[in-house]
Amino acid sequence: MVEITDSSYSKYKSFADKYHSSIKKIIKQIFYEQTRIFNIEVEITTESIDINESTDYQIIIPNGRFSARIRKIKYFLKYKDWTIRSRVKSGNKTELDKLKEGASRWYFYGWGTKRYNIPKWVFLDLEEVRKKGIFDKKRSEISNGDGSWFIAIPIKELFKNNCIIQTSERLLVDKNQCLDKFIK
Repeated sequence: MVEITDSSYSKYKSFADKYHSSIKKIIKQIFYEQTRIFNIEVEITTESIDINESTDYQIIIPNGRFSARIRKIKYFLKYKDWTIRSRVKSGNKTELDKLKEGASRWYFYGWGTKRYNIPKWVFLDLEEVRKKGIFDKKRSEISNGDGSWFIAIPIKELFKNNCIIQTSERLLVDKNQCLDKFIK
């Protein structure tokens, strides 16, 4: 098990925990719309699984783990990207390392408000992300200013590579139309 040495983990976890009920509601809706299965359960994983496997929630269906992350809505308005921690001061495995290795089947990435609503979100198919080599592209690392760094993947790139299953705007038949509506 990885020892938590980065005090920022607690800060990020505390921020994300405030969005649990919103995330669960959205995930249940996505799975109903995609599969017509409405009686799925969404559970928070243990701290050990969260830290070691980059998996925050588990959907009670076969192969049902997914990761989730929330950012402040101001970052959506400014950047419209998916950020993934790529390096930490401790040298421990990062979220990027774990996702490359196959942790999680899906990824819920949302932008939340101070009232714990999530007005913008994407639900990603990580198998497609891995298959299309999205994680393997050379990208600049950006410092968080706390001893950790991240990479940013534009939402447009994920749309173009068919890695997005659904968005807060829903997927329309024409993905370009959905992208245009989503990034406004």
